[in-house]
Amino acid sequence: MTFSDNNKFSKDFKSSDPISPQGIENAISLMESGRLYRYHFNTNIDGSSDPDLLVHEVAGEVAKLEVELSYYTGHKYVTAVNSCGSALFLALKAAGVRPQEQVFTNAFTFTAVPSSIVHAGGLPVYIECNHQYLVDIDDLEKKVQTYPDVKYIIVSHMRGHISDMDAIQTICREANITVIEDCAHSLGAQWYDKQQGRYRMVGHHGKIACFSSALVP
Repeated sequence: MTFSDNNKFSKDFKSSDPISPQGIENAISLMESGRLYRYHFNTNIDGSSDPDLLVHEVAGEVAKLEVELSYYTGHKYVTAVNSCGSALFLALKAAGVRPQEQVFTNAFTFTAVPSSIVHAGGLPVYIECNHQYLVDIDDLEKKVQTYPDVKYIIVSHMRGHISDMDAIQTICREANITVIEDCAHSLGAQWYDKQQGRYRMVGHHGKIACFSSALVP
């Protein structure tokens, strides 16, 4: 697929962009420094520290990424890991998923989502999607009745398709189901918050939201 605007710009979305020379130079410089982690601060960082200190201090690139992502998405706590699949696995373990426990997730998703459930010891239970590739709310309600012991769900915003998170949150709250949002394909996407009367970033309906920077153009 190609996008063009009066022949001024053309982009093939089926192929990945090359890494720029500056990006390659920065990566090599970072590897040569050996500072691949979030540590190496020049001063002590605690809860009373100015958040901007992390950006202006000689902090690790990972720490800077965590701070910048926190500002961008509006989440108070951000922890970077090696992949969104790992983030989903850690989210499930942190939520308390036990071996052989069933976990809901939408059927239209990426393989990393059910894989993370299996990796965490759980068993995926798929929720049907409608013609818009969104979670079928009616099927979710049926599955909640059919599987009353399920207490976790990963809602995957696959390809940026945002389901009716208000309805999902209401259903899950009533059934005492912990919501984890897979935002790997939706970094920067917004939904309309009816209560606040404004658009907000995705990732604020669940207990934990997992993002990916690998798909950022």
